[in-house]
Amino acid sequence: MPKFTYANVRICTNAEYKKGSDKKKIELEPPTKWWIAYKITFDTPVSYQPDKKHPTKKYQEPILTHYPKIYGKEYGVRFSPDSQTRAENDELADDLLRWVKNDLEAGLDPKTKGERELATAEEEQEKATGVTYDEAYQGMIKFQGWINPNPAQVLTAKSATGYFNRGFREFVSGIDKLHDVTKISREDLEKYITEKNDPNNDNGFWSIRTCQSKIDQFGYFFAPLIDNGKIEFSPITGMKKRLMKRLRKIHLQPIITKNRFEIWSDKELEDFHTVALKTKKGQFFRAIGMCCYHACIRRSEILRLKLSMYDRANKRFSIPSDLTKAHNKYDNNTLLHLQINDELFEIMESYVEMRFGADKNPDYPLFPSYQLITRHYNYTGFDAAYVRVVGKYLDNRKSPYALKHTAVTRFWHEQIAKGVHPGIVITKLMKKCRHSSPDQTIRYLTLDLGLDAEF
Repeated sequence: MPKFTYANVRICTNAEYKKGSDKKKIELEPPTKWWIAYKITFDTPVSYQPDKKHPTKKYQEPILTHYPKIYGKEYGVRFSPDSQTRAENDELADDLLRWVKNDLEAGLDPKTKGERELATAEEEQEKATGVTYDEAYQGMIKFQGWINPNPAQVLTAKSATGYFNRGFREFVSGIDKLHDVTKISREDLEKYITEKNDPNNDNGFWSIRTCQSKIDQFGYFFAPLIDNGKIEFSPITGMKKRLMKRLRKIHLQPIITKNRFEIWSDKELEDFHTVALKTKKGQFFRAIGMCCYHACIRRSEILRLKLSMYDRANKRFSIPSDLTKAHNKYDNNTLLHLQINDELFEIMESYVEMRFGADKNPDYPLFPSYQLITRHYNYTGFDAAYVRVVGKYLDNRKSPYALKHTAVTRFWHEQIAKGVHPGIVITKLMKKCRHSSPDQTIRYLTLDLGLDAEF
């Protein structure tokens, strides 16, 4: 509200005078009306009037000084000369004068009291019908099944709840919508993503890929609000494709030097074994790398495995389908069996004895955090530990997960060199990589690994 000064606050009645037909002031007693009059001058104009010098241009001249009249409805006061005595109306006028002065002294214009009360009532109504951030957060956890997540959702639940409990909460607090998250708009989210994608952002840069991932993650938060009828549409609907194009135009994206489909050379693989075998923690990362290399286990699966899924008797991994990327193709009771060759079996046996000893609880993670044997690693924690224990001693800075792609590439070249028909090789790799169709395998080989897999 603009600042103002005021003066001449007084009670007025039409008993003071009334203009007669001859335009003379005549007494009217008793009065039939009471009101409070005052002079108020604003620092900035709140209204305008036609400029007398330019009558064709409306609302050119600002009005700073006004002479309002308060008749009582703003304060719920009703003067009635018919049902109330003169003394009762005068006493009511005194109360009204006191209320008007109190508001003026508080920097509030009595003329806008009704508007302010209506806005306050609407705000309280919004709070009553809206959803607070804490309510939405708890609703998300319940809706997504993260209170007691199944094994396939443990890492996702941990990562998402951590972000929504800190990073996203800070963002919503910054736009002052913690009291009602249904007011979060697409514009709010686009501005947030755009700032995060700025390479000069001091609070951490998000690559295009990370921005896409975060937009998908926002869906966890808004899905229960739609399901409960709190919002009609999610603010992220249709946002990703359009925003990604815009980000590439307004921000110069850093050159990506790391490729998750990078291939290890023979020398790099030899150095990996040499470095990893020097320490017990190194053997942990060697076992993971060799699982990716020999069994083609995916990044999303490797840290979700439990000790019970390592079938030593039959030399295989038995992985529940709901832990895999293609879990929608199977029912919840399906086990996928991945055969373990002799080389990998020897590595796994050595690792399991070294890591678990006599305490081989089948519910332990197969590759647990070194801080707590019952805790699964998350991706960030694993990547940081790998660099600290093994990665910093290697020249290539490549991810051990990429050993899967290395094995696939080598298998392709070896089979083709032996004269095996490409269609047969693709069929073998489709089974080995657990792809849904030959087309998926061909896309993986050609687009991701850059192989000439046409036939």
